[in-house]
Amino acid sequence: EGNQGFSILTSCGEDAVFLVLATKEAKQGVLMLEIKRTLSELKSALS
Repeated sequence: EGNQGFSILTSCGEDAVFLVLATKEAKQGVLMLEIKRTLSELKSALS
């Protein structure tokens, strides 16, 4: 977390990571739901 926002770094399979950068105005709950959905799609695409 920083002055202008925050970052979320998570695993996206064995050989990949997923980095999200967001402003401090972003709603973290909604963002986490979107990250979960997107990770599912990315993992399917990468396998």
